[in-house]
Amino acid sequence: QPVFVGDTLTTTTRVVGRKQNRIKPGRAATGMVALEMETTNQDGLCVMKYWRCPMIPCRDTEADTGLNEDFDWIPESLDDQTIDDAINQQWQPAAMDPGGYAVPAPELNVGDKVLIEGQDTVTSAPELVRMTGNIAFTHTDASKSYLGERLVYGGHTISLAFSQLTRAMPNLMTLLAWQGCDHLGPVLEEDIIRSEVEVAAIRPGPVGGSIMDLRMLSYSKRRQGDGYQELAVLDWRLVVWNA
Repeated sequence: QPVFVGDTLTTTTRVVGRKQNRIKPGRAATGMVALEMETTNQDGLCVMKYWRCPMIPCRDTEADTGLNEDFDWIPESLDDQTIDDAINQQWQPAAMDPGGYAVPAPELNVGDKVLIEGQDTVTSAPELVRMTGNIAFTHTDASKSYLGERLVYGGHTISLAFSQLTRAMPNLMTLLAWQGCDHLGPVLEEDIIRSEVEVAAIRPGPVGGSIMDLRMLSYSKRRQGDGYQELAVLDWRLVVWNA
């Protein structure tokens, strides 16, 4: 469901699975916790639902919980019907005719790959962390980071990648769903983020427009001596709705 100014949103988080990581000598015990998160509006309608699996330390650093619960029931991806059912039938894609743009929206086909020229330097990382309530020390305290520098919040990298996508596809109306998102490497402040996107599938939207399955790969360029070193940092599979 769409979200409007004045709505009241409530998020409920349920623990739906626990699994301890393999115990290693000299390392504090950790585990994976599967969380089901659902946000509803004041009318009880679901506006967002997803699963995430953070790794957290055990309360007892030497714990051997024996927990190995099944995470396989969490869907790996959403089928077309589930995504179509989530689309608000009141939207009118024709009202977002991209023909009036100075630079027309690209005509994309399945298999096309787009190298997005516009890149972004990561700035204001600790400010975004504090604003979003993120409490991971590694984002605000370099002494808590394994690299000795503050790590950039993963959502920051995703936001930059999506901003680049909207610049490349001006007819993009909304992000419908994520099929998966993997952080492949660390991002640091002052890194330069660039992205590439591949069109995996295209089909007509149920009330107009087109629905695209995209795979977005983002890379971080980092100062290394007199040049830059580049590494992959994000592998994002998303579904968007275009006019």
